Amino acid sequence: MAKAELGTKRVDPETGRKFYDLNKDPIVSPYTGKSYPRSYFDEGKISAIEEDEEVADKEVDGDEEEG
Repeated sequence: MAKAELGTKRVDPETGRKFYDLNKDPIVSPYTGKSYPRSYFDEGKISAIEEDEEVADKEVDGDEEEG
């Protein structure tokens, strides 16, 4: 069981590696050094961003098939 002072376990959006946020805001990835607001990791935010990227990829693929 993780200690409470380590905070919440997070996943770096760029590398996919796991780390603890140390209860800090903004959350800073130890792997990339980038900081993210705590709201970035709220439930649904990341999945919504991934869905938007998938839709954008499909739209690009659809445009290539037409030309």
